[in-house]
Amino acid sequence: MVKFDILHGQGAGWPDRLTAVRQWFRRRPGPVFRLSEQDGTRLFLHYATLPVADRHQRFHGRSPYGLILERCQNIDFNEAIILGQKVGRRLIGVVELLPSMADDEPAYELAVSVLPAWQHQGVALALVQAALNHAAQVDPLRPVVLFTETDNQGMLRICRKLKGKGELMGGEYRFLFRPSLRRSGLVA
Repeated sequence: MVKFDILHGQGAGWPDRLTAVRQWFRRRPGPVFRLSEQDGTRLFLHYATLPVADRHQRFHGRSPYGLILERCQNIDFNEAIILGQKVGRRLIGVVELLPSMADDEPAYELAVSVLPAWQHQGVALALVQAALNHAAQVDPLRPVVLFTETDNQGMLRICRKLKGKGELMGGEYRFLFRPSLRRSGLVA
């Protein structure tokens, strides 16, 4: 009878290989999907697990858990367009399209949040592209506006890649995605 020692000797290494395979499968984001009222708790947990600095940036300083919970409970999922991406059951990224105004005309305001472990891995780009495409389908004439901090290099790259027109306003960048650019196929 051959004994397998999982730490040393014969048979060693297979737990490490199994762990690596599990991590590879676990770490693949699923498709972008639209959140519904049933996802309110999942949305709250996503926001609650963001680091304090990211929550502060996402909610412009208003980030106590009670306010975030109240906001998630009061979202009108028929009016707001909220898209997400998951790994397993965990929501790793969210993009919100909310009715707003830009240059005195109706617009959508776009807001993005991605968990730190998934930043710089294409999640935000996929979410922003999906949101712009969704906005073009819902209302092809309505522009989309996105605000970001001047030091958020990742989001600045995404906005420039997707042909957003950026301008500095009040210490942050405002990117405007005009319908004519979205309709002409510049957004993938």
